[in-house]
Amino acid sequence: VKPPTSGVNEDMAVALRRCSLISSLIIVTASKDPSVTCKSEDVECHEAEEIEEIQVQLLQRSLQLNVARETEQSAASAVPASSSSKSSTVPPEWNLTLGSSADGNVKTLYHMTTAAAGQSILKSQFRPGHSGWCGGGIYFSPSPYDCWHKASPKSQKSYDIYMIEAVVDLGRMKPMPNYCTSPARCNMWNFYTCGLDQNSRGEEFMKEGYDSLTFNPGDGQEYVIFEGSRVHSMKRIPWPPYDPYTW
Repeated sequence: VKPPTSGVNEDMAVALRRCSLISSLIIVTASKDPSVTCKSEDVECHEAEEIEEIQVQLLQRSLQLNVARETEQSAASAVPASSSSKSSTVPPEWNLTLGSSADGNVKTLYHMTTAAAGQSILKSQFRPGHSGWCGGGIYFSPSPYDCWHKASPKSQKSYDIYMIEAVVDLGRMKPMPNYCTSPARCNMWNFYTCGLDQNSRGEEFMKEGYDSLTFNPGDGQEYVIFEGSRVHSMKRIPWPPYDPYTW
């Protein structure tokens, strides 16, 4: 008996992933009891409702992205290899892959902050911070989960979380070592005390011809820009996907 081809395995994986998302969505939706209404003063009840709504939105979003990715792959496979035209039935506004490159070096990236800071950013624009692995800059991760696991446990268990999805033009990007522009002694175990870079490095790298930096301090890739104008668009997305007080 011939073993299944990689294509068959991939199709099965896609089908299983979609079934898993649909099952999770059905379970979360079915768990809601329409006969139960929260009293106006019942804070815990309202928080539970909000968390359920966030779970449904995230599952629906994941299912949409999964279907859109399959559609794009099917459309791409139907185009002859010799064809130079780019055809796709997927709407251009959909971000099919977290952190994926679009035309040029534009990526969909994520930034987690507090509610107050997040609302201020959406009303105006991103502004460079005062310190960090690469000095004062605007830091992004390739997915909301990357932002989440980089945060401290205290931040993860707080309802004061604001997750922003941004379309960022990274331009010419310079790869950096794991400690970026901070002292080489800095690592994931001592970055609170090693003395992270507190300088503004934007002008320095722009003179070298770079618009952005990328590095991995040990817990996942990060991207740094120095000008808020490089963010094409941004919006808040629901987060976290579950009650942070139950895990």
